[in-house]
Amino acid sequence: DGRVIVWNRAMAELTGKSEVEMLGKGDYAYAEPFSGLRRPVMVDLIRQWDPKIAALYTTLERKGDLLHSEASYPALADSQRHYRNTVGPLYDGEGQIIGAIETIRDISASKKAEAELRRRQEFLESVLYHAPDAIITVDPSYHVVDWNPGAEKTFGYARAESLGKHLGRLIAQDDAEGQLTRNANRILKGERVEAFETVRNRKDGTPVHVIAAGSPIIIEGKVTNAVLMFTDITGLKKAEAEIRQRERMLRRLIDIVPSMIFVKNAEGRFLMVNQAVAEFYGKPVEKIVGRMHAELHPDPAEAKQILADDRRVLTSQEPLRSIKELRPKDDGVTLWIETVKTPCDAQDFGEPAIVGLAVDITQR
Repeated sequence: DGRVIVWNRAMAELTGKSEVEMLGKGDYAYAEPFSGLRRPVMVDLIRQWDPKIAALYTTLERKGDLLHSEASYPALADSQRHYRNTVGPLYDGEGQIIGAIETIRDISASKKAEAELRRRQEFLESVLYHAPDAIITVDPSYHVVDWNPGAEKTFGYARAESLGKHLGRLIAQDDAEGQLTRNANRILKGERVEAFETVRNRKDGTPVHVIAAGSPIIIEGKVTNAVLMFTDITGLKKAEAEIRQRERMLRRLIDIVPSMIFVKNAEGRFLMVNQAVAEFYGKPVEKIVGRMHAELHPDPAEAKQILADDRRVLTSQEPLRSIKELRPKDDGVTLWIETVKTPCDAQDFGEPAIVGLAVDITQR
């Protein structure tokens, strides 16, 4: 008849209603501590199914003759807590339903943990899907499990056409696939592969220069998957190649110039010389760069004066022109050299330095 026959201590502590107050009460009195109203609730669905009452429980599910749901109760002292409700029939010895029983379990801690896990998962997914790099997850057989937008952009395959495919057949060809497989085996053994430069292939077969790295995903001590990251450096490699080409062209131009061009630091050490300087000292360029001017110059006193002039330029940060600087040759012929020295940006050579241009004016 809908009267309370059991109201245990946990229920009394939860609702603030004692066993004495509640035993024998009917007319939906057991609902009032939870909702503030006397109305049919979940336990009443055992006696009589009511779709309207069932609709109040959005998570309601039936398993056999039991009903389960999760809910919060606005009338309780702590209305923010979450509870797991389970109701089921009570049977007599002949199997007839004579009542219903409901258990209410506080699941606030687990709900909070679930919310934190969802937050972390959403955060990681946001990082994964907004990262500019290609981030790919593979299973132990090296088939693609996940493929982020960065991977789509880098390699040209849509996520849908990549999932389930062997990664080596997607992005590695010829010798590169052997390297990929070796690194995959290391990762799947639990090792981390540190970043290294390599070349992979886009969907259209064109090469893409990348920095690759990989780590195992270990759950409960077992490697379940591997995550791989590829940073596209094709633009950087192209820029480096262009810089090297410009440097080669500049070097050719400098070496064509008949005047001597050089760069020295504050100690008088040559940081750069052109072919004319090499011919003047009778040594290859590589035998001059890195050596002190005083070691090469035939006149120690003049070398000392040259070093003083260099330091004067560095100190004053003003150009210095030396007219008709005398430099004797080994054959005794006197050469007259006009030299212009100017300070250069320390960032150009990693230290304070001067750049000089020396012209032979003996014939003037």
